[in-house]
Amino acid sequence: MIRAAMLAAILAAAPLAAHPGHTPDGEVPQASPRIEAQVPPEARGSESGGLPWTSLEALDAEARFHFVVVSDRTGGHRPGVWQDAMDKIDLVQPAFVVSVGDLIEGYTEDRRQLEREWDEIDRMIGTLDSPFFYVPGNHDYSNEVMAALWAERLGASYYSFTYKGALFIVLNSALFDREGLEGYGKRGGDWAEEQEKQLSWLDETLKANEDARWTFLFMHRPFWLETFVRPNEGEDVPATGPWPKHTRSPSEWDKVEEILGRRPYTFLSGHEHVYNYEETPGVPHQHRITLASTGGVSANRGVDYGEFDHFLWITMTEDGPVIANLLLDGVLPADMKQKHRRPWWAPRDPSDPKATDGAGGE
Repeated sequence: MIRAAMLAAILAAAPLAAHPGHTPDGEVPQASPRIEAQVPPEARGSESGGLPWTSLEALDAEARFHFVVVSDRTGGHRPGVWQDAMDKIDLVQPAFVVSVGDLIEGYTEDRRQLEREWDEIDRMIGTLDSPFFYVPGNHDYSNEVMAALWAERLGASYYSFTYKGALFIVLNSALFDREGLEGYGKRGGDWAEEQEKQLSWLDETLKANEDARWTFLFMHRPFWLETFVRPNEGEDVPATGPWPKHTRSPSEWDKVEEILGRRPYTFLSGHEHVYNYEETPGVPHQHRITLASTGGVSANRGVDYGEFDHFLWITMTEDGPVIANLLLDGVLPADMKQKHRRPWWAPRDPSDPKATDGAGGE
């Protein structure tokens, strides 16, 4: 079962059942480890037959693992947020971390500037205890100079890896043909041949991993979304809509959907800086998530608007992924310091902006 939850706030998302019979060939479901517990015979109630626990079957198994997905840092980055995210990810100790792109500001052919920006983000990523997997965004890969630098520093811009029977696929959305589509800039280079290679590779990789217990895909732009048309500067924007949308996506996205077929998958993207969750109508076990931000430009109006700094905490179980949105503000270290140390029933400190009078009353 897949469930979506949120630490400090909950985002509604419909549960998905696990893919029926989707067990890789030769893989035997493993029993949960058993907790060893003891009741002292002299303790009151030890003879009653009652037990102070619900089960000794731990929610754990060799096949289970946890990983993190981070969203856009740039597109108008807010200083300090990304490093804060790195520090808080270390608190939850995932097996690894995957990006959805937009790590540098980019959009320049100044190689020195690009090198400085990559050095900066790499220093912050280097503070993680966990491995980090890069995904190209439009701010990372938007012209030939940036593409060449990516190749020099990071190698391939699309690739795959497996872990404990799950397949992970990274795609480069910059290679998709966006010619003539409103709301999308043109490809930043002569990359048509590279895109053909990417789509062929995707097809081959999925066929070679038909028995994967789950497939996770990462691509910066959510080509499945009908995105809103951004207004011109000074243009009046109605508070309640309707707001016009871009309704066309690259034709090559149709090819990706065709290749995926009815395969169970989780597709993760960024770019919009607003959270979105959707499923494939009529096809179980396929869902697509567009993350909000991890430091990128945002109105930050909160959960009700899908605007917040967060990362995804994904637990891969025997039945499929369980996905939680962890808000950065809700992940705190054990040694956190309180500015106002006092009993819960005492009035707010007078210096607290939320105090309603000079005495700190409510």
